[in-house]
Amino acid sequence: MSPYLAVSILAGIALLQTTLAPYLAFRGAQPDFMLLAVVSWSLLRGGRAGAVWGFVGGLLLELLSGGPFGVLLLPLVVLGYLSGLGEINVLRAHFLLPGLVILVATLLYDALILILLQLLGQPVVWGPALLNLILPAALLNALTLPFFYLPFRRAHQTNRQPQMKW
Repeated sequence: MSPYLAVSILAGIALLQTTLAPYLAFRGAQPDFMLLAVVSWSLLRGGRAGAVWGFVGGLLLELLSGGPFGVLLLPLVVLGYLSGLGEINVLRAHFLLPGLVILVATLLYDALILILLQLLGQPVVWGPALLNLILPAALLNALTLPFFYLPFRRAHQTNRQPQMKW
């Protein structure tokens, strides 16, 4: 995939994340479109490509966010890399395993955001955050995963360029 197309896709996802996702909220939690895109691409192309997508996607989200810089970027880069470490054919062939990966990735993503916010001096109440935000977000992301993973898998299958791992 060309870098221009990848940045355009990530910019569109960042816009959807900031404009549409709040209207899809369930019990206070909303789907993390950028996390879904980064983890999906990372599962298909590996940790290095996932980290690049996490960096670009996180940077775009940071530009549209009013929060402290880096709180969204750093967790996306880390999870983009980590979720691609298990890049094996089993993950691509069996649909339940990417669902499990996104559940764990959502838990880690939101926990990293809360840890970073707490390190920056923001008050974090862990119990309610876990029960009312993180767990519903993980379930919502697992239900939303097919809308990202399946088109990215199709793009991955039709566009295999070994020299460009975007």
